[in-house]
Order: sequence, then structure tokens, then C-alpha cells
Amino acid sequence: MTRFLVEDYSPSLNSAAGFDADILDDDALALCAKPTEGAPADELPQLMAQIPAELAGQRLDKALARLFPSYSRNRLQSWIDTGRVQVNGLPARIRQAAPLAASIVIAPERLPEETAFTAEPVPLEIIYEDAALLVINKPAGLVVHPATGNWQGTVLNGLLHRYGKAAAGLPRAGIVHRLDKDTSGLMVIARTLTAQTHLVRQLQAHSVKRRYLAFVWGMPNVHGTINAPLGRDPRNRIKMAVVTGTVGKPARTHYQRIATGTLAGQSFAVIQCDLETGRTHQIRVHLAHIGHPLIGDPLYCKIAPYAQLLATTRAADFARQALHAWQLKLEHPVTGLTCAWRTPAPADILLLAEALGLTPTVMSDTTEAEGDQAECVAANRQRLATLTDTRIAWLEQVHQTNVVRAETALEALHPPRADASVTTQAGIACTIMSADCLPVLICDGAGRAVGAAHAGWRGLLAGVLERTAAEVAALTSSSQELYAFLGPAIGPHAFEVGDDVRATFLAAATATERAVTATAFLPRLNTPGKYFANLFTLARQRLIRAGIRHISGGT
Repeated sequence: MTRFLVEDYSPSLNSAAGFDADILDDDALALCAKPTEGAPADELPQLMAQIPAELAGQRLDKALARLFPSYSRNRLQSWIDTGRVQVNGLPARIRQAAPLAASIVIAPERLPEETAFTAEPVPLEIIYEDAALLVINKPAGLVVHPATGNWQGTVLNGLLHRYGKAAAGLPRAGIVHRLDKDTSGLMVIARTLTAQTHLVRQLQAHSVKRRYLAFVWGMPNVHGTINAPLGRDPRNRIKMAVVTGTVGKPARTHYQRIATGTLAGQSFAVIQCDLETGRTHQIRVHLAHIGHPLIGDPLYCKIAPYAQLLATTRAADFARQALHAWQLKLEHPVTGLTCAWRTPAPADILLLAEALGLTPTVMSDTTEAEGDQAECVAANRQRLATLTDTRIAWLEQVHQTNVVRAETALEALHPPRADASVTTQAGIACTIMSADCLPVLICDGAGRAVGAAHAGWRGLLAGVLERTAAEVAALTSSSQELYAFLGPAIGPHAFEVGDDVRATFLAAATATERAVTATAFLPRLNTPGKYFANLFTLARQRLIRAGIRHISGGT
């Protein structure tokens, strides 16, 4: 077994490389590790001595403390208690007198922190890997680097096992940022010193984009920024807190609400958080600070009623903060290209969502397609707004039923996660992006209130058109009839679905709707259990259910 010793306990890494301890953790030690030869990882050379005349007759532990000043008296006592000390070949006792000229033999044992940098076969889920970096999906329960109470079995130990001396030659084995033990999700790790320096500088410049999925109690604003300095809680050193004065370090968290609900009368929300800084427990403390603690957080959400709410659900055993680092974007340290990764929510988060009555699509990908560059998307959208002389309300479509005011979407820091928008203001466009799904426009007879909805099969089933129609109706007088226009979508002879989709629509149909709903699914020849679905027919059914009689478009 190869052991790696702590070489540098300074609070910052090699200054020439530009490292800052805050990048990993406000209180993290900068640890440079290198392999050491000699004794096995769990053994030290024996210690031997004879009791001199000036120590003879003293209590043994006191005499040993004089003979071996490099070791504390408590540590020597623990070795006596565990049988690691012999006097003239016999097990020693703490309170016995030290005999004159007695032969002392000690078999010392390393402290946990002295074996912390041992290569261990810790499983690591590799999302991406090349010669410069790797991205892992860290599960909840796995500690990133050794610390008090967790000296072994960490990500760092796994890196030393997987990459050996290559990792041992890097500060923190290449780790440049961290996740809390019970936070799951994406981490980037450097494989070379050049890459590590580049990544750390990106983190210092706040150009690395880290997006988290969070479940919170209460109903936070649709979006916002929490700008509150953080430091150690003066009443509890285990915790962090919002602090004032010079002791706090700047901390900023941007958030956006993406789903809401209630559980036994208590509201909750799913939000996504974007870190601008990376302080210890930042998201956890910031959300608790604004009155919306993370569901399950054992440190910052100890309010008894909250804990009791989950006890009656399938997620009764959910025992960690509901926080998952699901998206990561950065500049590759060698190629200079923008790289983006995302990872789905783990099983325990999905179970929590199910227990709260949410569907997995709440935690779907963002509107930017894989490989799209954010700056190019923004430039194209600005170009379209200029050409049309229109304020365009963009949405992050997620196949749900959330309807927002277009004005709200325009004011948001990020496009709101919704599948429809409505407005009564001239010069504002309600916008739907569509590939296979069906865009539907709804307006009143006078054309004063308008809305646009994104209607894929999931949204249709969930009721997005009914919700949009209700929101448009609320903006107009009761005497105005509503009109609907079906846009282009995948054709009824190309959109393949499984029998589960067909069965779900039929089960949701009323008795009078069932016959027409059945005609929307054409069995695919020679492919049992597969159907071609007609989105136009399904949308018409839902619009009729919403009381709309004037429907145009579609086939």
C-alpha cells in the first residue's frame, strides 16, 4: 500500500500558482501530498528506551512523556490502554511505577489524520475524463477530502488510488472545489498542475457556472439574488451564518423558482440556484436566511413541523439536504472551448419529488440544447428582438403547466421555467420554442389579451392549455369568447408513443371524450404496443374542455 503524507498545512496553496483556499472551502487546509516509502500505512517503527535513574519510581505515563516528548501524554496513555506498551516484556499499566533500567518497547499507532492520504479504492462515477480534467458525479454521503471525523473513504483517497503519483503530485490531488458530504452532483477535478491553475483562476473570476437543484419549504419569490456575507456562526462553530462587519466574506446566490406545491397545507418549492461565489454551506445558509430552508437539512432546518411533514410520505427516510449540483459549465483549460455537463437527479431526490406530488420533468434539462453556447443564444435572441422591434418573453420550457405573465419573464434574471405566458401589453411577444411539440396561441375576441402555450403530450396531459385559457380569460371581460390557433408540430403519422401514453390519455378522458381520444392513437403496423399520436386531436379535446369553441389550424 502506498501512503501519502501531508506536506503543507498552510492555509493557501502555492502562491505562484494563484491558489486561494476559498475556492475549495473557507476553512479548508491546502494539502500537498507525496508518496512516502518505508513502513506500511498503518505501522510506525517501534520505540525503545530504558528507564533512567531520574525517572525511576514515577508513574509510567509521566515517565514515558519525558522519554518521548514528540508524543502527547494522552496519546501515550491510549497506547498503554490498547496494549501497545511493554515493560520488561509485559503489558504496561498507566499507574504503575517506572522500574529503574526497565526495558520499554512501544508499538505506536498512527493517528487517523496521519493515514488520511492513503490510496483507497473509493468508487468514483466518472462523467467525463481527458488528459487535463475529469468530471465526477459525487453521491450524497461521500466526503470530498479528509477532515476530522472523515479521514478515509473520501474522493481524494479515490483519486490517489485511481491516478497514483500523478494525483499525489497535485495540491489536493487535483480537487479545486467541493460539495458538502450530503450534497450530490457534479465536480470538476484537475489532472495536471496547469489545468488546476487554470480552473482555480476561473473559479476566482466567477466564470465557472454551477447550477444546483434545491427543494425548499415555503414559497420564495419567482426569482431573486441573495447577497449576504457569510462567516462562522458565533454561537455554533459547526455552522455558518450571515454575518455583518468585516468578518463576513462576500457571498451571492441567484435563484429561480421552477415548481411549487403543498404538502399537508405547507407550501414548498423547487428552485434552481446559481452560485456566484462558493462559500462553505452557501446555498444552505442563504436559503435558510430568507426563510426557505432546504428540505431535510439537518443543520439549518431543525423546525419540528417541517420534519414531521415528510414522516407520512414515501420519503420519510429522506435524511439529507435536498440539494443536487446538476449542471456545470466552464472553459476547458487546454482547448479553450466551453464545456457543459449535466446529471439527472439521484434516486432519493426523485423519490422525494414523487412524495411531494411532482413529476420527474420538473427536474428536466434547461432550454439551452447540448453544445449550445450561451453567448450565441443570447446574441441570436437579441438579433430577433431588434429585427421585429418587439420585446420577446423567453421561457425555459419544461413540459409542465406553469403560466407566467410575459412582463414577469422580461424582468427575470433568467427565463422562468414555464410552458406558457400571457399578456395584455402591446409590443410584447409571448414566445414558444417548438420542435416536435405543438405551439398553441389563445386570445380573446378583441385581441387585447393573448397567450402562447407549449403543448407536448406531457403538457397536454397535465392541463397546460386549460391553465393558459384560464389565465387569458382572467385578463379580459367575461363577455369575450376565446379563440385558439394550433401551430405546426410533428405530424400524426410520425409521432410515435408507447401504450402507456395512450392508456394515460384514455384514463384521463371523460366519458364523452373517450371515443375521440381513442381516434388520436393509430396503431403502428407490425409493432405491438406502439402508436402514432395526433397532437392536434388531443389539443382540440383539451381546448374544448376549457370552453373554447373557435379553434383553427392543425390537421
